[in-house]
Amino acid sequence: EGGSASELEAEPDVVQLDVKETLQTRSLKVFLMLEWAFDRYPHLQWLLCLEDDVYLRPRPIVEMLRGRAPVFYLWGKINRGTPIVRDPGHPDYNSLNQCPEQSDPVFGDAFPAFPDSALWIMSADLLNLVVRQWSEFLIAVRKVQVEELVGTLPPLPGPAIGLALLQVVAGGGSIK
Repeated sequence: EGGSASELEAEPDVVQLDVKETLQTRSLKVFLMLEWAFDRYPHLQWLLCLEDDVYLRPRPIVEMLRGRAPVFYLWGKINRGTPIVRDPGHPDYNSLNQCPEQSDPVFGDAFPAFPDSALWIMSADLLNLVVRQWSEFLIAVRKVQVEELVGTLPPLPGPAIGLALLQVVAGGGSIK
């Protein structure tokens, strides 16, 4: 939830999604943002996502992207082996409904690889597949109270994106 009406009018790039700001709605907000960006910008090549406290020097990033094909590409710090919190008393608790048990041969019950939330970039084709993976869920958001859906996504956006990417790969996709 953001600033004053005058701030929003002065900054047309600020978008407020109709989701209550809570720890449990973080993933939902990210998927709604991904859907919004994909729908709003049909000629998008790259989506850059960063936290509000990141100091960004765009020139090196733009130069790097110029040398990359925007095809099944994900860039950023990729977390691997992050244990899934199964303690119901923890704020980042994940039920088996939110994240089925994983059986990684090295890390055991750990989230699939996912981009760190501080800064990551995704090609538009990969964004399309992620949005499609969650399209039924996103349609359901508009039919019921958001609070009813919160328990179906991992509370942390990065792992939720990792699960969507795992589904893309399971469907035959390859991510660079």
